[in-house]
Amino acid sequence: MKIALFGVGQMGSCIAHLISTYTDHELVTFDKEQVADNDHEHVLYDASEHHKLNRFAGKNFNIVLSSLPYFCNESVANLATAIGIPYFDLGGSVEYSEKIKQLSIERGSPVFTDLGLAPGWANIMAEEAYEFFQDLDITPYEIKMRCGGLPQYPDPSDPFMYYTTWSTEGLWNEYMDDCEIVHSGEIESVESLYGLEQDISFDYNMVWGGKLEAFYTSGGASHSLALMKNRGVRECSYKTLRYPGHRKLVHHLLKDRHLEADELQNVFRQYKTDTVILDVVVRAWNSDIPASRGYKVDLDYRKTIQISSTKDFSAMQLATSGGFLAAVLASSQSTGNSPMDYSQVDTGKFYMWIDKMNILQKNKVEEKTYV
Repeated sequence: MKIALFGVGQMGSCIAHLISTYTDHELVTFDKEQVADNDHEHVLYDASEHHKLNRFAGKNFNIVLSSLPYFCNESVANLATAIGIPYFDLGGSVEYSEKIKQLSIERGSPVFTDLGLAPGWANIMAEEAYEFFQDLDITPYEIKMRCGGLPQYPDPSDPFMYYTTWSTEGLWNEYMDDCEIVHSGEIESVESLYGLEQDISFDYNMVWGGKLEAFYTSGGASHSLALMKNRGVRECSYKTLRYPGHRKLVHHLLKDRHLEADELQNVFRQYKTDTVILDVVVRAWNSDIPASRGYKVDLDYRKTIQISSTKDFSAMQLATSGGFLAAVLASSQSTGNSPMDYSQVDTGKFYMWIDKMNILQKNKVEEKTYV
């Protein structure tokens, strides 16, 4: 398979490394900067210069991947769908993902947006949980997706308890844009940085201090919402995980003081050793139990995954890039002529690739199901 990858920055460089190291696919990268890695062909390219890419169609690519900033994705998707090549991106913006899906509908060319960490891996975990309950002939009542990129060992003197490990512009977008959730069976819009949950317990080996908070941020739920709503799930949401107290400070700076993205960049300390926590919690009403026991019982499911940094890559890079590539490889055989969704990712193949790429290393995966 021949792969075109647009963008070899923080995430793209990790994606390129994983493709070159763990697959036998041919890779061509496109970026405005030269790359030091000589293992694959590289084309100098600026996002504003699509008119210079007439030769692109002649390279016989099988799939096109984008790890460019979300606001550059539409132009790459336009290029791919014009010649019918399946397109995949990290996404993260509801507005731009909707534009790209519309291109797919109009041109009959497959696209799969929002395939990074959250949206992406977190949503695939939600699909995995949904499948678990479907095997029991039960439709879950509530699905919570939660994810956080966190300092592995935060500095207690830092009131934010946070380091920047990815695009500050993307983070600002998540914190500022409105969010969508499924509430009482309908999709609703809610304001970001609200819906605060406190004292969420985690294994101490996963999370410093064993407690985190969660609140609504934009983009993480992606097309999981429509999927779950149409299946009869009554409540579905995505929230960002942070150390306690982070949300209060950020809310003040962004909502009250109106800091812009470039100003937010100066607030947080830069990356040190980080960790990523993925957490999916599901509650279901088991209609089969009352007949035998005489009362109704809740079934609860929770799966938590930790990804840690290595000497070469941050946890955020590994989780985002590894989740993205695993999803692409676990869904590329299912490409049709319409926008794809998380139900088209083979979860067995997804985790096979996660294992092959050693994304989890020796990190902890916790699964709990109880009545």
